[in-house]
Amino acid sequence: MKLKKNISACMIAAALSMMTVVSAFAAPLAEENDSYVWTKVNNEWTCVDESGHAVKGWAVHDGETYYLDKNGVMKTGWYKYDGDWYYLDEKTGILAKDTTVDGDYAVDSEGKMIKIKNR
Repeated sequence: MKLKKNISACMIAAALSMMTVVSAFAAPLAEENDSYVWTKVNNEWTCVDESGHAVKGWAVHDGETYYLDKNGVMKTGWYKYDGDWYYLDEKTGILAKDTTVDGDYAVDSEGKMIKIKNR
């Protein structure tokens, strides 16, 4: 009986540990994939993977990070994800990192808004 409790306690601790790691990295993380195919249709960029499936969520291509909605359409401008704001360049869709956007908003190395400057 004691062994069962110890195993259960270890499993719970491991699960909580994994949840902490996942939530700590909930900001834009995606694997690099240079085989994505980008297409512009009706002024919107869409992206599919090598199997022809729409790429959704955060994607890294040629070293740059993008966000694609549930239909595989690239988002631009300010985008709220998991409670935080990110800026995706209006023309390219590339996630801004370690910079100031429009002179008023700062984003960190993950692209997350970290400070709003007073005007």
